[in-house]
Amino acid sequence: MGAVAWVGGSMFYMFVIRPVSDRLNGFTEANRSLTAEFQHVIKTAVTILIITGVILAASRLTSQSVSLMYVIILAIKVSLASYMFYLAWLAKSRNFNSEIDTPVTLLGKVRRSLTSTYAVLVLGVIVFGLSDLLTLLIETNLEYK
Repeated sequence: MGAVAWVGGSMFYMFVIRPVSDRLNGFTEANRSLTAEFQHVIKTAVTILIITGVILAASRLTSQSVSLMYVIILAIKVSLASYMFYLAWLAKSRNFNSEIDTPVTLLGKVRRSLTSTYAVLVLGVIVFGLSDLLTLLIETNLEYK
């Protein structure tokens, strides 16, 4: 469901664009332009991967080589990817990484860590791993039939 683009894009943004952007404090217009262009590339890649993922999932779910384990893992993957996209939407609608709303309670700290950009990155890696697991399950199931 777009995990490759999301993980790759998130990693590139977090480890390349963000550090460079932080060092270039005087170039705010260039930073905004770079971020806007980068978002267009990621949105296009994610859209293409979602469409192809839906087609692939529908194709595999209608085949006879699918097992119950495949369906369960696919459901987990779709759930985690949906939460990941929700977090990305949340990040765009409000700046939850700002220093102003620093949580002081344990519950606030847990909530912040579950909704951070790093959580999106971790979810992307997990979704990417689940994609590989689904491929392995299909290939193993095809070998035994």
